[in-house]
Amino acid sequence: MLIDGQTVFSRPTLVAGRTLLSTVAIVIIIDAYGLDLSGLELLGVPIPAEKLNGPLAWGIGLLLLSYAVNWFTDVLSYVGWNSGERVQKQSVWGGGKAEALQTKLANLIWSLSSTAKEVETDIKAGKAQSEAVDDLKGAVEQLSEIKRGISRLRLVGGLFVYVWHGLVPLGATAWAMCILLRIH
Repeated sequence: MLIDGQTVFSRPTLVAGRTLLSTVAIVIIIDAYGLDLSGLELLGVPIPAEKLNGPLAWGIGLLLLSYAVNWFTDVLSYVGWNSGERVQKQSVWGGGKAEALQTKLANLIWSLSSTAKEVETDIKAGKAQSEAVDDLKGAVEQLSEIKRGISRLRLVGGLFVYVWHGLVPLGATAWAMCILLRIH
């Protein structure tokens, strides 16, 4: 998912999540299919299957910690992207002027403000305001359309960030840890 041309999750988060889910999936598949690990060897040294649970649980715990830290920082960025208060950075030497990002919404707000000032001026001058009122009605319709789009984006973004990249890895990790620690 992209917001302002940037992925919601950073590469370290995606790599940590992929590693976590792959490891967890292996544990779940081994348990689900009752695979026998008694013949497992590492560099010619036999490894007792009952001795794997502790190191795997620690490894998964560390992977979860790594993923959680990366996920949390990316969520903070995601919330910042959607704050509506973002401005362009000023020059280090103070030469640049901080201006609001020029989006459709920012332009519409500027247009509404300008039209409202014109209507106020026309009312004070006693002139007809039908054209200004039509402009305001059109702007209100555009705002309603933008609001519907933002609501859909918030829903999809929330599902993507909090469910798919939050609850799914957490639930799968809890399942694998129950298997490893034999909490059934």
